[in-house]
Amino acid sequence: MAILDYGLAFMFYASVVVFIFRVISMCLIWLRGNRGQALHWRSRFGLKLAFKIPLEIVTLVRLLKANEWLWIGQWLMHVSLLFIFVRHLRYILEPTPEFVIAMQRAGIIGGYVLFFALIYIVVVKVFVQQKAYLSGYNIFLLTLLFILSITGLLMKTQQYTDVVDVKLFMLGLLLFKPQTAPDSAIFMVHFTAFCILLASLPTHILAAPQSIAEAVKRDEAISP
Repeated sequence: MAILDYGLAFMFYASVVVFIFRVISMCLIWLRGNRGQALHWRSRFGLKLAFKIPLEIVTLVRLLKANEWLWIGQWLMHVSLLFIFVRHLRYILEPTPEFVIAMQRAGIIGGYVLFFALIYIVVVKVFVQQKAYLSGYNIFLLTLLFILSITGLLMKTQQYTDVVDVKLFMLGLLLFKPQTAPDSAIFMVHFTAFCILLASLPTHILAAPQSIAEAVKRDEAISP
């Protein structure tokens, strides 16, 4: 293995550690701020919320009510990311489950949908909403997603990367036995962007399901 391979392995492990640390920190903050409320909500609303909360999370209906233009792009982005994630499971699961194999075409389509959804989101924010200011953090995250989208499509359509090499590399990382990375500059850019995104995920994204759940609970509490 070359120094570059060890560098990619170190970057992956570092990003996972940062991600786990951020998740644990978010959970501890939530527990301190909501101690004693969980039992209250559970005893008051029960199964009704158990069905309504997942529905609102899947449909992003609150974003639709707030901004229907932005909702289209955001919903397509989240759905495409889900399909892409499932497709990528083939690189870390051995043997590859049948449902992952069945989702490969949907994952490829999701790659194209993600690219155009990101463009749509940028257009809406800049030209439709005409925001005078976009946070550097949002621009940073959108840039990473664009890089992931473009490099992923390039590896699929233009500069093919050996699937076996990718799987051996990823399985080696997961088994703590790093292997030589695929001989592809585009893959290295793609992998680097993924690691940076994993380490940079904002806590409000991780806490989004909980935030939606709390909003649904408040609505139920004030409804007649």
